[in-house]
Amino acid sequence: MRYKQMTEIYSRLVDHTITNTRKINDFSIGSAMRAIYEAIATELEQFYVLTEENIQEAIAAGVYASFGFNRKPPRKAYGKVQVVFHNALQQTVSLPRGTRFTSSLSDYSNTYETLVDYYIPQGTVTAEVQVYCTIPGEIGNIPANIIDIMMTPLANIKTVNNAQAFQTGQNEEPLDEMKSRFRSYIESLSKGTVPAIEYGTRSVDEVAGVWIDEQTGLINVYAHDRNGDLPEDVLAKIIATLENFRPAGIPVSVKPVARRTVDVDVKLILTNKSAITKAFQDKVVGEVSRYLNNMQTSQSLILSDLTSVIKSLDKQLIYDITFVKPTGNIIVAGNEIIRAGTIKVTLE
Repeated sequence: MRYKQMTEIYSRLVDHTITNTRKINDFSIGSAMRAIYEAIATELEQFYVLTEENIQEAIAAGVYASFGFNRKPPRKAYGKVQVVFHNALQQTVSLPRGTRFTSSLSDYSNTYETLVDYYIPQGTVTAEVQVYCTIPGEIGNIPANIIDIMMTPLANIKTVNNAQAFQTGQNEEPLDEMKSRFRSYIESLSKGTVPAIEYGTRSVDEVAGVWIDEQTGLINVYAHDRNGDLPEDVLAKIIATLENFRPAGIPVSVKPVARRTVDVDVKLILTNKSAITKAFQDKVVGEVSRYLNNMQTSQSLILSDLTSVIKSLDKQLIYDITFVKPTGNIIVAGNEIIRAGTIKVTLE
């Protein structure tokens, strides 16, 4: 299909009219016929644009369908909740599947529940359970220390809390990410290669980052979810998936990454002193925490990058940025991942 622009369509209309009739000859700017023809030409150009987009989308959809390749659906956020008892348990306590938790904060009204039965052994004072948001998507992602209510409480419960942020909730996969994943899929068709093993690991929906250490006679795969963890169920999925991608006769070992907690102490000088508020301070803390908690395995912390992240909050308001901690870039190994520790922001 040859794409036609509005100017070409308008010129053809004018040429056809002048050639076939003497009754219409005023096409000057502001004339009625020029306005009518330009409106028609604009509508036809839009038709060409939409037709071209639909054809390209249909071709892409046909290619994806021929390989059985689909967009990833929304995923529920999940993470660990710590349950603390007043006294050590006198007997084994059952925490049934479907036990629900929530927050007392009005901004975080989502409900989180367990998907399996947990049995907390006698003598336990502190236990951890994995909970999933009841609603899929990024709406289930929350900062640390938000969940504090057990909706189906047990006796002897002192506190419940999520010590780490939940970041595993995902909306439906964007088309750009799907296209990138499809290119990786094509590269993975040659089984037994490092790209194939990386794609196979990333094809597990929960996996957010992968680092592969290829040695003679052994391949170590380090993987993590968006929380920086590798739950047992995700580990099992990766091992099962890699059976179709690993080279014959060479064992593949799947391991969690080493978490490296980084404390940040940063001082900001603002151009407007009236903007020194707790709300803006919390905004900076949240952005720094979000940036650190979204880093992937083997990604080092470069202070200039973090400076750009903070500066992007308000380029006019933030005049200067000084890091008290860390004092320099933090370079991590391939099997390490950075996560936010204590974040302190001072406004001056």
